[in-house]
Amino acid sequence: MSFELEFPSDAVPLNSPYYVEDPSLTEKIEQEVEKPGALIRLRAPKEMGKTSLLLRVLEYANRRNFHTVSINFEQIDREILGNLHRLLRWLCIAVSEQLNFPSRLDDYWDDDIGSKVSCSLYFRQYLFTKIDKPLLLTFDDVDQLFEFEAVAKDFFPLLRSWYEEGKKFQDWHKLRMFVAHSTDNYVPLNINQSPFNVGLLIKLSDFSPEQIEQLAQRHGFQWQGSSQTQQLMNVVGGHPYFVRLALYHLRQENIELEQLLASATKPNGIYHNHLRHHLQVLKRKPILASALKKVVTNAEGISLDSDIAYQLERMGLIKFDLDSWKPLCNLYRTYFFEQILLLETSLNQELEQLKRENEDLKQQVKLDLMTGLLNSTHFNKELGKEWRRMKRDKKPISIIIFDVDYFKFYNDNYGHLQGNICLQAIARTIDHSLKRSGDLAARFGGEEFAVLLPNTEEMGAMHLARKIHRAISDLNIEHRFSPDKRDTVTVSVGVASLVPSNNNDPDMLVKQADNALYQSKSAGRNCMTLFNLEGDSGVSQ
Repeated sequence: MSFELEFPSDAVPLNSPYYVEDPSLTEKIEQEVEKPGALIRLRAPKEMGKTSLLLRVLEYANRRNFHTVSINFEQIDREILGNLHRLLRWLCIAVSEQLNFPSRLDDYWDDDIGSKVSCSLYFRQYLFTKIDKPLLLTFDDVDQLFEFEAVAKDFFPLLRSWYEEGKKFQDWHKLRMFVAHSTDNYVPLNINQSPFNVGLLIKLSDFSPEQIEQLAQRHGFQWQGSSQTQQLMNVVGGHPYFVRLALYHLRQENIELEQLLASATKPNGIYHNHLRHHLQVLKRKPILASALKKVVTNAEGISLDSDIAYQLERMGLIKFDLDSWKPLCNLYRTYFFEQILLLETSLNQELEQLKRENEDLKQQVKLDLMTGLLNSTHFNKELGKEWRRMKRDKKPISIIIFDVDYFKFYNDNYGHLQGNICLQAIARTIDHSLKRSGDLAARFGGEEFAVLLPNTEEMGAMHLARKIHRAISDLNIEHRFSPDKRDTVTVSVGVASLVPSNNNDPDMLVKQADNALYQSKSAGRNCMTLFNLEGDSGVSQ
């Protein structure tokens, strides 16, 4: 039985038919939640389903008429995370607000006895006296605190102390804690102070072949007893997100599994955006790239420095298996084996070039010589500069990314010279459409172009995107070899807009625009999509 198709997002909605439940795991968690003073620890790499499971635990607690409070450490400002006093006060206020109680922090806070004692008193003498049902307090992405070792060394023992209090005192029986994290505790803690070695540990694992076949059936495929399950697992293991994304595209695009997997690591592959995001991070952190290269080139697995291992595991790139570190799946082994070698070669060539020319970095060429637009290097510099300016002024900044549809077919059939002429015409059209002095256009790479729009909200960006999309269409550049039979050159468009803050960065904006572009291509190309955090991005023809 198949259901209405659902694009995989950060968390699987509660009513989604595409959530694969482990009944024994669900029962174990629900039984633990019922215990006074319980502590449940959920450990799994990113995109393995932690948030999806957490939603269902909260939903269960709500059905049981528990009070529930959800704390996500990714939403806490770094300035607060780096200060124990501010973090604990923030926690007390956040819990009060979610419980719809007025904050009475000043009535219970005493700097002379310290922040940890004051926080505990606030819970015991104020919050617990106002509730007559258990309180489920969930902490998601607590890994964020590992960067602040001094704070972590006080905060996590505090959680341990609450757990211990729950075994002794009636007041603390009302509290049940659920802590979700991607890696093992990175901060060294005394074994008697750590919350990471008590309570119930839940580890999310890959989908089993049976679970993959169950999910495939919900997408309308009958894989029982077939080779498709093993083919998919040979590439992505049982990684929940990768499996769901593959099944979505198999159903959406009506293509064969072999064809989909053959292009998995290619620029037009379904995992391209995910892989590219990780590669961009590795480009900024050569030490991590070098360590990952050793992992993917060693079939038996290797040992790693704990700091490096922590960062790569937190990114979800590696796993600890049989006393050594290995790639999370063969998809990563294949892709990063190729890309890191190319990256190292590229970096070495750049260094040698810089040594030979002995030029200052400020004299680097700003323009793409073929189109006359900014090149991607200078575009990223301008993005960083405008980002800082918009952050200071609290103004929005937008990006539009254009990708020429089926350009490889164009190049292969009309020749590279004609292909360059085509790109130059599109570049001129984009550049001539910009009227404000602060707006910038760049060749983002290959057949991809980008427009940077400071002080522009999403609707203004979409308006300009439509204008440029229409102008490119009006060029009527012949493309008789386009697989979609449109006979002229078209572009797919992704649009994203953010107000810069401490909780985001330029890479996030680029990634969002890239994701929107990907949705435009998935929707059939020759259209535009506005990225939306809520997952309901709009596709416009």
